[in-house]
Amino acid sequence: MELLHKELTRQIRACIFEMRKEIGAGFDEETYHQGLILSFLRHNVPFISKEKRSLVHRDTLIRKFVNDFFLFDKIILSLIRSFWPSRPCRRALTKLTWPICKATSKPSN
Repeated sequence: MELLHKELTRQIRACIFEMRKEIGAGFDEETYHQGLILSFLRHNVPFISKEKRSLVHRDTLIRKFVNDFFLFDKIILSLIRSFWPSRPCRRALTKLTWPICKATSKPSN
């Protein structure tokens, strides 16, 4: 599937990868949010942070929510912190817990 805004998405992903490389793993969402703000500012990516929005369908309020980021006046970015550890650590945890689990097949490395 082709990306709708390929070049804009590339710029956003570059900022995310740069921030993640600088900050590292294991922090909460707010830490990454603040890191992305700095990265977006450094790369002149236009954004709105934590904008309050309402979803209305047929004149009925469905839900109120807060966007993590609204970028380039067209892209919504939502931050989700992964609770899984890094790949090598995940492998170790899988190997440690496998004999305890009642799995039908051995987990892959």
